[in-house]
Amino acid sequence: MSSGRAIVIIPARLASTRFPRKLLQPLGGVPILRRVLDRANEAKKVESVLVATEDEEIKYLVEQWGGHAILTSSNCANGTERVGEAYRKVMVSSMNQSFSKLGRNPCCSSPSIPPPIDYIVNVQGDEPLVNPHHIDVLVERLQKEEDEQATSCWSAIATPCCATRDMRELVDPNVVKVVTNSSGQALYFSRSLIPGSKAGYSLPGVDYLRHIGMYAFRSSVFTKLMELPRSSLEAVEELEQLRWLEAGHKIAVERVDGAAGGVDTPEQLTLLEEKLLRVAED
Repeated sequence: MSSGRAIVIIPARLASTRFPRKLLQPLGGVPILRRVLDRANEAKKVESVLVATEDEEIKYLVEQWGGHAILTSSNCANGTERVGEAYRKVMVSSMNQSFSKLGRNPCCSSPSIPPPIDYIVNVQGDEPLVNPHHIDVLVERLQKEEDEQATSCWSAIATPCCATRDMRELVDPNVVKVVTNSSGQALYFSRSLIPGSKAGYSLPGVDYLRHIGMYAFRSSVFTKLMELPRSSLEAVEELEQLRWLEAGHKIAVERVDGAAGGVDTPEQLTLLEEKLLRVAED
């Protein structure tokens, strides 16, 4: 299988409308963001994990935990933009460090140019039970396509999903659903029930897929994705991945076992605390 450099970037900020400072709330005695950072570092297919943040406090804490953080603008519209800004800073810093080794006599030596980063994985900072295997699965999917398919068939992005028959999830607009083609690439993402039926409810034997908000990007197209304008379908569904689909980019969808679940409210944090207690008791 093809190899390549992969990094994880975790977008993080303290200003949350529904749950301010949630990333620093303790879960089982450990801050949510630190759990995400530690679990992402368990992934085998990535060489480094970075936190992208606009907050000096988060940067300080991440470094105290032994991690790496990059300060970004407070003007980023979403996590993907924050990841994009951090990635650009990583590349500029890497090149500057290489050329600084030339010293005062650049004609007598040549800089050691670092190999390019091939994949960037965006892991949400509010998913403390994120599965590191899911990160590896996405990177492997993009690598596998390079071995088996023509360049024109490559997916620009890979993202996970899991099967669900839970009617509460299927009708919940906060749970995003996805449908795929026979090659496992996304046809559409929606907050509504898809595939829909004339009867208006789920049908037995139909494959319903819950989208999990993690993305692995090919670096070769990542900067292009950052330049795309907001699309019409994105505006309706409030889903940024529709911007990429509308622009013609392929999104590989990998099925995994179960979604970790994020923390958007204090109530969700309480539910995760109870889940951890049950696991510990088992």
